[in-house]
Amino acid sequence: MKATVVNSSKYVTGGDVTFYLNGTVVGKASVNNGKATLRYKLPGYSAGTYTVKGVYSGTGTLAKTSKTATLIVKQAPTTTSVSSINAYAGDKVRILAVVKTKEGTYASSGKVAFKLNGITIGTSPLVCGGAAINYTIPKTYSNPKYTITAVYGGTEAYVSSKGSGSLTLFDTVKTRATVKNVSGKIGSKVRILAVVTSSNGTYASGGKVVFKVNGVSIGSSKVVQGGAAINYTIGSSLTGTKYNISVVYSGNGIYKASRANGTLTVIQPKKETVAPEYKKYLTATKHCQVGSSVIQSLAKNLTKGCTSTLAKAKSIFNVLNQKTSYSYYYNTRYGALTTWNRRSGNCVDMAHLMIAVSRAAGIPARYVHGHNCRFRSGLVTGHVWAEVYVDGKWYSCDLTSNSNSFGKIVNWRSCSSTTRYIELPF
Repeated sequence: MKATVVNSSKYVTGGDVTFYLNGTVVGKASVNNGKATLRYKLPGYSAGTYTVKGVYSGTGTLAKTSKTATLIVKQAPTTTSVSSINAYAGDKVRILAVVKTKEGTYASSGKVAFKLNGITIGTSPLVCGGAAINYTIPKTYSNPKYTITAVYGGTEAYVSSKGSGSLTLFDTVKTRATVKNVSGKIGSKVRILAVVTSSNGTYASGGKVVFKVNGVSIGSSKVVQGGAAINYTIGSSLTGTKYNISVVYSGNGIYKASRANGTLTVIQPKKETVAPEYKKYLTATKHCQVGSSVIQSLAKNLTKGCTSTLAKAKSIFNVLNQKTSYSYYYNTRYGALTTWNRRSGNCVDMAHLMIAVSRAAGIPARYVHGHNCRFRSGLVTGHVWAEVYVDGKWYSCDLTSNSNSFGKIVNWRSCSSTTRYIELPF
């Protein structure tokens, strides 16, 4: 700001001029040879018209005086530049724009909108001339080049402007997926491994592999240093021997998708048959209701997932021993079916239950009548228990005590003699 002070057409020396902008003091300057000059930086004033006033203080011989003038503030023109980027589809990138005035100073306020091929992907406030956003390039992008546009909206102090840059996508690398053949028994856990390599032989990294057996998804795993694997339990529903394993690699911004096939070989258990001389131990009797739908369903449920006859027999004994309790009375009173419904019975009815469920599961079973059995309590009496035939051996199964286990009786020690039956006569 400049003011000129004259007296009778002569320049004045002495005194000072106070400068006002829209009524607010902005500074003071001494008068020398008729001139008073104040350097003042406008603090981001909006474009418009402002009143400037200079007030001369006067001296001992000169009077105080003042003068007003007009200050016109215009918007500062700007230029906007945006950085170009090279990346892969799927990458997270930072897009930066810079806004300057024609004098080269940074614009201090406003907002920048970022566009990719004309579509807005984000906005950012301008701080010290800079604005930036983080942007994840969609994996679906396949064109080699896209246009980045930064649009500065301007303010009352700055004119709007825009600039352009480019987003260049690297070409994705072809891959080859492989999967190892695996084999296992029903119920066993196998590890299925897929390997993904690039066209130049290096291991791919990133992306995901989906695993399928006969077209049904069984899991997925991320690719790390070329490898992806899952653990898979072979289910009992796989009744065949050969199943297709397929692996589908998703690819990412760097690597292309690929797929491969392998084979799952299911080792089926050998079908166990009962020798003709033992089929008599599979028959139903009056109190051993093998054909009952309840007994049949119970046998099926208790042996589900078992892969051997021994496992089936142990499962039947363990569950029945856990679910039932002993009650004292003589001879048969209820038979297998009612004993199960009651979850309680004496040694005879407990034997009926164990034998009925075993026979329903295809396991030969018979009754044993022990005479003068000596129990841990000191009691000596007759007693009945079951025996089941598995892999050439008869196993004792006594449900009258939770202390007993499959093939081992501990609640009594000895008996004077035994009699074995296919059907119990009492």
